[in-house]
Amino acid sequence: MKKNNKIGFVYLIPTSGEFQITNDLGYNIQRRPQLGFQYLCSILKQRNVETDILDQSISFFSFDWLLGKIREYDIIGFYCSDCQEEKVKSYCKKIKEKYDIPILVGGPSTMANPSFLDYGCDIVVHGEGEVTIQQIVEYYNGERKIEEVKGISYKKNSKIIVAPPQELIKNLDELPFPERAKI
Repeated sequence: MKKNNKIGFVYLIPTSGEFQITNDLGYNIQRRPQLGFQYLCSILKQRNVETDILDQSISFFSFDWLLGKIREYDIIGFYCSDCQEEKVKSYCKKIKEKYDIPILVGGPSTMANPSFLDYGCDIVVHGEGEVTIQQIVEYYNGERKIEEVKGISYKKNSKIIVAPPQELIKNLDELPFPERAKI
């Protein structure tokens, strides 16, 4: 089985809700990649997994650009809040029609919401992902069964399976510092 050694994390600008972010940065606020992604990158770096953060709010990209870029990755992961949900679902569906790449979705919109699985997403991550992402990589590398991964939803025989929640990290000081090199 092929080792999954490169993951791309994607943040899409919201296009629904009460606001819309544009690629016009004329308001003098400097955006940084999502802090959660930076933590995931630092966790995976310790496991020799290469990562990239593709943040549309920092460096605007089109869907076609992303479609070409994801060929570089073994796994792709999307962040999703409520105002991004429809866009993330649309991207997942279109990507899955073109490529057979594992797609993960996590973020606040995924809590008790496995509906992303109907749009091409393979695994929905519920809650904090620092431990879960490691277990997902182990699953895709053939080192763990999917039934052993906590804090996710997935489909098995067309039925949605909701795994028990991941245990909370009791000592946050055990986490490595965020991978700021991704900025």
